[in-house]
Amino acid sequence: MSSAQARVDDFNDSHMPPTVLKFKVGMPLTLLSNILPSEGMVNGCRMVLLSFHERYLTCKLITGSHEKEVVNIPLYRFSYDYENIH
Repeated sequence: MSSAQARVDDFNDSHMPPTVLKFKVGMPLTLLSNILPSEGMVNGCRMVLLSFHERYLTCKLITGSHEKEVVNIPLYRFSYDYENIH
């Protein structure tokens, strides 16, 4: 891990999201983007985490017209050039 990455990880500001997200089965989640509107996976959609896998989360929708349906949400890895953060 680079020293810039370590500085970002150590930065603790209540207005910033955590640099690492920790998931637990049964926790509620809110979708923050429209992934597949026709399947009910839209911005603001609430769901419960059923299981997690290497590349996706399996969740049960708890709001909207697709309530109680089970969906797979792909995971995205975001990477940044930490050396150029000022």
